[in-house]
Amino acid sequence: MEGDRTMQFIDLRKVKEQLRNGDLPAVDVVRYVAGQAALGAVLFVPSPAGKAIDWDLLTFPLLGIGGVVYCYRCNGASRGLRFAERYLALSWVVGWRAALAASALVAISAVALALAGQMEWLQQEWVPTAVSALTFTLIACIYWRIGTHLHDVHGNSSLDASP
Repeated sequence: MEGDRTMQFIDLRKVKEQLRNGDLPAVDVVRYVAGQAALGAVLFVPSPAGKAIDWDLLTFPLLGIGGVVYCYRCNGASRGLRFAERYLALSWVVGWRAALAASALVAISAVALALAGQMEWLQQEWVPTAVSALTFTLIACIYWRIGTHLHDVHGNSSLDASP
């Protein structure tokens, strides 16, 4: 795999193959860490458009902790190898896939609502709560997918084989 040294944004097969064989170089892991940090810094900048509601301050951190623990267990827990490397690489690709799907869904919905002349409902009081609940659900699904891929890499890896 020496010829293919690019960060993956969509293709999970290449990343999973590298992770199964232990072929992901440390410099590539650093790229995934830097990408995660940059994306996190951009996504979590407060904006007037996305006001947090009170329960977000508790549920989202708990979801993050629970999601990482779930992924750790999917990687074999204490028997699994290279959790951070696998988690970072897979979460980067799964996150981009989810972002593309969510962006397409939001864009299509916005155009459809605008064409139908139904934009005034966005001013309703329940909208921030609904958006928060949908975001929570999307993030939970992302952790589930990362866990599924970690389980696949762990179960099919020559590195994790028991003696």
